[in-house]
Amino acid sequence: MYNALMHIPLNAIHWYVGIPFTLFIGFRGLLQYKKDKNKLNQYLGLIGIFYTLCFLTYGIPALFFENSTVLTLSTILGDILQFVALFVVWLAVIRAYAAKRPFLKGIMLTLIVILLGLSAYLSISTNLSNPVTISQSVDGGWVLNFYFSGIYAVVTAMQYSSFLLLAFFFASQAKFTNDYYKKIRVYSIATILFIIGAVYVLQPAIISTLDFRSTTLILALNIVIAGLFIAGTLVMSNKKK
Repeated sequence: MYNALMHIPLNAIHWYVGIPFTLFIGFRGLLQYKKDKNKLNQYLGLIGIFYTLCFLTYGIPALFFENSTVLTLSTILGDILQFVALFVVWLAVIRAYAAKRPFLKGIMLTLIVILLGLSAYLSISTNLSNPVTISQSVDGGWVLNFYFSGIYAVVTAMQYSSFLLLAFFFASQAKFTNDYYKKIRVYSIATILFIIGAVYVLQPAIISTLDFRSTTLILALNIVIAGLFIAGTLVMSNKKK
């Protein structure tokens, strides 16, 4: 009997670990935006929702299909959703750093749209030229086989530099927060943004020697630990009230 749980690609564990975390961040951010009308909370909410859809699109077909066409098309669609999420990340960066600088804001928006268009083109052309497959390794685990060109890795690194910029912003804001639990929560968000950003920004330099299982474990552990800190501080904050 086919068991989807035994079909989880070991080099993409972070997708499945990330789904509940990004979904929580999405709903939490949008609920907070309804209360305080803070645009950064709205952006966090949208980022969480789009990454949830992205991870679902990437991950669900891999559990049930071995057909290369299905996996390739779902990867392209997942990439598009990822690029939408990254566009919102850049909007949050602009809000944080250039909200009162219309000229800089216009330049950044123009460059971001160009970068997103290039990313979409590279994703479609790369995946159609090198279809995604899934295979079983000698140790019995399943692995998704992607092709990463050098230029695609560089463009992806440029996209994820937005995570680093947003991480620095949140870390700087945490210093001005008097609420102990909120401070930990903001630092946790900053940490997860920084680690994810650093992994992808460094990817072009290590692409030839990259161990994708190690990478996915780093991302998954980062998500789990940060998620526990965020959930824990929310629980303690509610008890305090």
